Amino acid sequence: MLTGKEYQKKQMEIAKDLFLTWDGDGEGSLSPSELIKAFVGIGLSQDHHFAKKIMASIRPKGQTD
Repeated sequence: MLTGKEYQKKQMEIAKDLFLTWDGDGEGSLSPSELIKAFVGIGLSQDHHFAKKIMASIRPKGQTD
């Protein structure tokens, strides 16, 4: 069984690996299109259209893809 610190470390490793997988252009940040692919990939959205609706609901006004 993992201790609290070991568990946190493992979770951080998983999060970092996911981020690196999703950061398709390697710029160190996730663009809206990369986030949409991630949403679909992890099952948060069934398709790109719904994922775009999710992004539109959280995107600051005036910002576009």
